Amino acid sequence: MNFNFKNKDQKIQQIPHYTPGKRHLSKIYWYLLLLLIITPFVYLGYKIFVDTFIRTGSANVKFDEKIIRATSDGYVKDVLIQSNDKVKKNQILVILYNQNMETDMEHLKNELETYKNRKGKLLRNPEVEQLEYTKKEAEAHLAKVKEYCNTQETLRKKGVATIWFVNEANKDFDNASQRLAEINRQIEDELLQRNLLLETDIDKGIRNTENEIKKLKASLDYLKIVSPENGTVADVYAHEGEFIRKGQKIAHIVTKNNLQIVVYLKAKHFSEQIKKGQEVKIILPDNSKIPGIVSEDPIIAKNEPNASSLVRTEKRMVMIRVTPTQEIPESYKIYNLPVEVFF
Repeated sequence: MNFNFKNKDQKIQQIPHYTPGKRHLSKIYWYLLLLLIITPFVYLGYKIFVDTFIRTGSANVKFDEKIIRATSDGYVKDVLIQSNDKVKKNQILVILYNQNMETDMEHLKNELETYKNRKGKLLRNPEVEQLEYTKKEAEAHLAKVKEYCNTQETLRKKGVATIWFVNEANKDFDNASQRLAEINRQIEDELLQRNLLLETDIDKGIRNTENEIKKLKASLDYLKIVSPENGTVADVYAHEGEFIRKGQKIAHIVTKNNLQIVVYLKAKHFSEQIKKGQEVKIILPDNSKIPGIVSEDPIIAKNEPNASSLVRTEKRMVMIRVTPTQEIPESYKIYNLPVEVFF
């Protein structure tokens, strides 16, 4: 009976022996796995703690805003802006088109042209022109008759002509004078009638029509919607070809005036201590802090836009306006930039 002791020694020698380095590496893997498992719970606990005990509010950087509205009913003819465009004061943003106004303007222009043509015809009155021509002839005839009278009087004094010839010459002079006076009277009557017609009808109509055109031009100018301030276009609500009503929103302009921080604070964190003049800390996106104060007593409670939390959704929010007491870096002067405020 033979025993193979050699093989038994070989099996004993094949039992693995781990080095200390490999054992530490395995522990690190287990620690990492454990850390990966507990991290969400730690973060959730932190959020619960902050949500419950830390009085902070989500906020946005705000500036003065201008809602541009239509000044009249009409169709959108041209939209000269788009979102994020920089605009200057009195720059034309949108041009509206009103068919009724355009038709009225064309009618008034034609009416004004008609009045001016009538005035031109009156000023070129053929009857007055004929009377003026007749007057020139009468004046020339009167001058000849007067010269003839003077000649006859001279001859009478010399004894060549008799008194009868002188009297006949004077009669002719009187008739010529009366004829000239009659022509002048007719001319005055024609001019009086013309001026009366011009004043009561033509000129009055021209003045009234010109005033109506000025008013309508002012209304048409209102169809050119301009920017009231320098700023940036946040939204454009109008589109070419669509019909809009007076007062309807056309565009949303954001200025660089009156920078404020609008804070939405959860109602449960609100207290009487939060009032005008309270000092706060504004946390910028890079976690830098700048001081600020509550600029007015909170008077509005509303729902925060898109307010949500890992723990629960908080709908009841108090809106608070905060003014920075230190200059905010220019790179953070962005409309609607999200920040946080600690009270």
